[in-house]
Amino acid sequence: MEKPRALRVRPKFPNLMPVQMYADCITDPVVRSHLDQCIYFYWDKPAILVEDRNHPITLLVVMRYLSLLHELCQKHLRLSIMPVEANLTGRIKGRPLVQRTVRMNHARGRLDRTYCRFQVQTIDTVPNQILAAALHQAIKYLHLSPALYRALSHVATFSTNALSGVSLRRILPTDFQGLHYGGFLRPYREPHRWARLVLRLLGPDPLEEISGARETALPPFAIDMSELFERYCEAKLRRASNQEVWAGYKDCNLGSRPLEVRPDFLVRSGDARWVVDAKYTVDWSWNNEDVYQVVAYCAHKQVKKVLGELGPGSGSNEPPAAVILYPAQVGDQIPDHESGLDLSAPSGDVDVRHDFEVDVLRIPVSLPYLEESRSSRLPADASAAVPGREHGELHVQREDGITQFTTFGRFASG
Repeated sequence: MEKPRALRVRPKFPNLMPVQMYADCITDPVVRSHLDQCIYFYWDKPAILVEDRNHPITLLVVMRYLSLLHELCQKHLRLSIMPVEANLTGRIKGRPLVQRTVRMNHARGRLDRTYCRFQVQTIDTVPNQILAAALHQAIKYLHLSPALYRALSHVATFSTNALSGVSLRRILPTDFQGLHYGGFLRPYREPHRWARLVLRLLGPDPLEEISGARETALPPFAIDMSELFERYCEAKLRRASNQEVWAGYKDCNLGSRPLEVRPDFLVRSGDARWVVDAKYTVDWSWNNEDVYQVVAYCAHKQVKKVLGELGPGSGSNEPPAAVILYPAQVGDQIPDHESGLDLSAPSGDVDVRHDFEVDVLRIPVSLPYLEESRSSRLPADASAAVPGREHGELHVQREDGITQFTTFGRFASG
């Protein structure tokens, strides 16, 4: 029998915090609705053992659940029909219960009252009770980090108000049985998957305190770091108050076949216009193919049309500038980036080339990195607690920017 081997994925950026990047993205309402392509969960694969709720995966699961629940409460929250019996005064509704009315009312001289059985719409159903319990646990977990709770409070508050009529109770594994996610409950499939993960990590009873340690098993998953970096850049671009941003999401192609193009971002601020491409590459340095790509976007007629319609301006015929965004190194981090990424006045080391009819700018983007004091205690890659480590390792260098959480590797940044 062949000995087991561990798969180790070396990170492009040691000590990078992809969960914090996801947290920055989820605070923007536009970016939050386009994070589906960033995380892939493999629900049918063997689960990973998670020993402690303070593992980084817990925060990621909580944020993803809050995002899905917010979307569900906006559009697809379902009510259910349930039978109710009531003693009505001066009216009849539904089916009168004759024997009970005679025994409980007429025999006591209450001739104006009638027991009736009828149906009412209610939000207090088992599917919604599952959502409410997981939401309550997620909010308690976020309270442990006040800064993060303030950033996500509007998302959690909206869902709390939408589920205000749902009772809180302990959720049992049997509550998920018998739920058929076809037709009426189809929108609940994905939120319930993530609600189950939240309840596994933080406990099934929202009326109890979150325990200090809880060992459980979760499905393996992967983070597409290239996609996450794009959404992270988008959140920073939208945070600048004077900029209008068009994002090249999936299937948002411009032009006609076979010469369609899809820039990462088109940005306008007054008469200034930029065509922006995000490259998740270590110390990006004037790669010819990348430069030619973004310069070609600047010359595309449909790109110019979208830029012209993006925001108010004088309609200048000046060509847009080409911008390449790439991750800044640890030593090049900009201390304060809360105001967003303003392309008209970028911070940091900006390099400009004038070799084409359009200017080409190279701008570093600050990323959240683990502090040195913490990195000495936490692993930077998948070498921690990997099954089969003692039997030898298979070292793999990934170039596609995928951060993997698998049964072979615990936490690896692409």
